Amino acid sequence: MMNYQGKLTTPAGALVDTTVGMTFTIYDDSTSGNVLWADTLDSVAVEKGIFSVLLGSGNPIPDSVFPGDVRYLGVKVGTDPEMTPRKEIVSVAYAYKAEYSDTAEYALAGAGSGADNDWTFRITDTADTTLMTGGEWGIARAGNVLYGNKDSTHVNLGVACTTGTSGQN
Repeated sequence: MMNYQGKLTTPAGALVDTTVGMTFTIYDDSTSGNVLWADTLDSVAVEKGIFSVLLGSGNPIPDSVFPGDVRYLGVKVGTDPEMTPRKEIVSVAYAYKAEYSDTAEYALAGAGSGADNDWTFRITDTADTTLMTGGEWGIARAGNVLYGNKDSTHVNLGVACTTGTSGQN
């Protein structure tokens, strides 16, 4: 879902203060184009001109709407024609693509994210590989090996460390 907020006024500029029906449409073009998704919300509360809706709460927005191309939102109030211009959808809505990040094996963080800017975050896969390494430090599941090029001390933090009962490393 996407949160969308706006300010609604009458043609004379007065703030709307009532409940209205609104139709929201996502297009692939700023003026014409194909309708990729649409939903009509029958009861949108508008207070002192301000409204807030969750697009996709009624009619879910399919992942295919945001393949990485520019998208535009059209807004229509009641039986009035669609407002112009359409608004370009940017930033947060494209977080839909983050759904697929669970297929990444690892990611490198940007500069300044570690003591020596050499952090690698590895997502756990079905083989229970390394969870995280950074510079001289690393975290892994039991039974996995961390390789390094420096002399370091290996410390097992297990059940005994947190509960006082030993049994696993």
